[in-house]
Amino acid sequence: MEPLTLEADDVADGESWEDVVVVNTALPGIDARSVGFVESRLEATDLSGAKLTALFLSDCDLVRCDLSNAVLRAASARRTKVDGGRLTGLSWTGGEMDR
Repeated sequence: MEPLTLEADDVADGESWEDVVVVNTALPGIDARSVGFVESRLEATDLSGAKLTALFLSDCDLVRCDLSNAVLRAASARRTKVDGGRLTGLSWTGGEMDR
């Protein structure tokens, strides 16, 4: 997996990444549509208060990520694992989750 550093300006509508590792990234409160990660790992990533419509996660690991008070609409998580994350106040409306 390729290491990736993301800034808030990098996360625009329709952006997607594959086979990356995102570590210690602060993206609190971002607002984006159709953002996706495939076969990727997010570690200690702060998405608290984010507003993400149509977020797409496939074959991902979210490790120690902060999703507190995030609002996910029509999001999809396929074969995605969340380990040790903070989910307090997370709102997930519509979309799907599967193993």
